[in-house]
Amino acid sequence: MDCRDAHGWAPACLVILTTEGTEVGRLWHPGHLARVRIVEFEDQGPKILVSAINNTLTDRFPSLWDGHPRTLFQIDAKNLVASLKGAEMALDQIVEWYQVVTPSPHDIYRLDVINDDRKPGKKISLWTAQGIVWSLAFDGTVISREFDDSFKGDEGELVMISPSDAKIIIHPADSDLSEIASHL
Repeated sequence: MDCRDAHGWAPACLVILTTEGTEVGRLWHPGHLARVRIVEFEDQGPKILVSAINNTLTDRFPSLWDGHPRTLFQIDAKNLVASLKGAEMALDQIVEWYQVVTPSPHDIYRLDVINDDRKPGKKISLWTAQGIVWSLAFDGTVISREFDDSFKGDEGELVMISPSDAKIIIHPADSDLSEIASHL
């Protein structure tokens, strides 16, 4: 699923619904959500991969990013739903890892989950418009970084930050929305 709008600077949210269509809650993110992939694991349950723009990082970390940084993060769907239903859970149990592409802006144009025939298991493939292709494990570690034929000379890297530094908010469906504006 790709999620796009014309306002890349606005807060965005993932709305979590039951199979009957009732809202359970929302995960708010301070910037445009570009791509969303849901991956099912037999032993861990579903994971949600999201590529996005984070508008708060430039102000809080001006020496690291110029412009609106592109990001990739992974959500544990079972823990997210449990938290929205009232379970006490730390944010890093829900958002398992958060990577930022640097230097900014390195536009993410493709996010894939692939099965590698050479090594057992799935991996994440992240492509930038500048010609860099990263392969990542599902714990967020970088397996490899390669350059395709469109490489534009800026090698880039992925920087892991804390989910709390990313300013993500978990918001149950029955709570007051007025608190969201003060956090994002």
